[in-house]
Amino acid sequence: MKRRTQFAILIPAGLLLALGLYGLTGYNTDGFNLIGYDRQGYDRQGFNWSGYDRQGYDRDGYDAEGYNHSGYDRQGYDNRGYDRSRRDRLGYSERGFDKTGFDRQGFWVDGNKYDSSGRDKDGNHWETKTPYDPEGFDREGVHRDTGTEFSPLGFDQSGYDSDGYNADGYNRAGYNADGKRENYWDRYAPPKDR
Repeated sequence: MKRRTQFAILIPAGLLLALGLYGLTGYNTDGFNLIGYDRQGYDRQGFNWSGYDRQGYDRDGYDAEGYNHSGYDRQGYDNRGYDRSRRDRLGYSERGFDKTGFDRQGFWVDGNKYDSSGRDKDGNHWETKTPYDPEGFDREGVHRDTGTEFSPLGFDQSGYDSDGYNADGYNRAGYNADGKRENYWDRYAPPKDR
């Protein structure tokens, strides 16, 4: 009579459970392995080991080079260094001008040192060499004495009061309070030869 030998294979309970849930392929019925990744290497949220989704963006929406779907980095600049308003980190446009129209050398868009209101790159008026024009208004139209858009006489930088009329009683459209139109040509025309 032959002697029968019995062998006992000891398999940890966790491994038996895992084999039961993940089968011989190593993936569960949802298609994920023991550590939570599918056959292509992505987890249930769609990210791989490196933290990028199938399109190549991380959980914050940035690719490996640091740009989002729109092409801007975390500070809001594209790969050429311009933000959505097409300005660089120093505030200059792609054409090289800041928001007031001056280039890096201090020249305005027309090539002059002063803009159309007579101010330089720093906002100083050419006559007064200060931020204020001769009437006391700064670049934003605020009067130095009142801190408002109106001078002590009640007129703004363009010469109109709070009701929109100038010192002669006409509004920007050229009408007075009675609805009569200012005759601009007669008022500003050069004198006729007699």
